[in-house]
Amino acid sequence: MAEEIPPGARNGWSKEIKLKLLNTAVIGGIVGYGVMYWHYGETSPQVVDEDWFEHDSAHGGADKLGHAISTYYAVMAYSWLYDRWGYEPAQSALYGALSAWSTFCMIEVGDAFSRHGFSVEDLVMDSAGAVVGYLHRRIPGFRARVDFRVEYWPSYGARKGTDIDYVSDYSGYKYLVALKGDGIEALSSTWLRFCELQLGYYTRGYQSQDEDYYGDPYRVLYAAVGVNLSHIFHKHNWNKTAAFLHYYQVPCTYAPLEYNLDD
Repeated sequence: MAEEIPPGARNGWSKEIKLKLLNTAVIGGIVGYGVMYWHYGETSPQVVDEDWFEHDSAHGGADKLGHAISTYYAVMAYSWLYDRWGYEPAQSALYGALSAWSTFCMIEVGDAFSRHGFSVEDLVMDSAGAVVGYLHRRIPGFRARVDFRVEYWPSYGARKGTDIDYVSDYSGYKYLVALKGDGIEALSSTWLRFCELQLGYYTRGYQSQDEDYYGDPYRVLYAAVGVNLSHIFHKHNWNKTAAFLHYYQVPCTYAPLEYNLDD
């Protein structure tokens, strides 16, 4: 009888070697890309104070939520890959969180040697995203009830072609957490399983190309009732689409009640 080959070693490399090679390649890629495009190494190490969600901060806090949810998404991606390589779920979640945190920590360290500077605020939000991602992977009830998503529609500047940095197009993003009806046992057999409650935040007008469109910069906190699209697609066996909708919020599929923090 042929010896069974562990899932993580079918190409001749153990899962441990794959993990080390992947993380080394990612860190090396960040350093190389940073030197070429982010001006790493051009200054002495410096720490900057970027503030948090204040009106007079650079992006009103949208960049901070961007750091958190990007790290969270990285945890999900790394953990999924480690699952496929044969790691146990607890290991995948832990190593995924550590890999994601290391990735974004390396970016922050590189920024320290550029005009951007090392931001403690960014590192705190990266750490928060890694912790939330780990907990989301490890606690089934948390994962079933709560999604963390972004909504994105290109901003005025991006649509006009004056800003092609879509990652930092903060006037096109909304960040939200959703409490899903199908994950709550008391609602899972009622029509409310197709609904969800959302709490979100976004900013507009903080970018230079926004001035003629949004006017003065402003920050918005909102609550909404939305359609639980991931549940609907899952019920119809569109599982890949359903999985994507755990992370992306489709515009115009919710009714918001908004509060402008700068009125």
